[in-house]
Amino acid sequence: MHQNGVIHRDIKPGNIMRRDRDGKLVLIDFGAVKEVRNIVVNSP
Repeated sequence: MHQNGVIHRDIKPGNIMRRDRDGKLVLIDFGAVKEVRNIVVNSP
């Protein structure tokens, strides 16, 4: 998620679920996300 410029902002045990199909842990409840953008300006 961070590589895509998104921060969850509410990571807690209640927002982590295990998928039945593959057993992987996944984040849920994206109501408190923040989009982050880094702008790099090259100065001459």
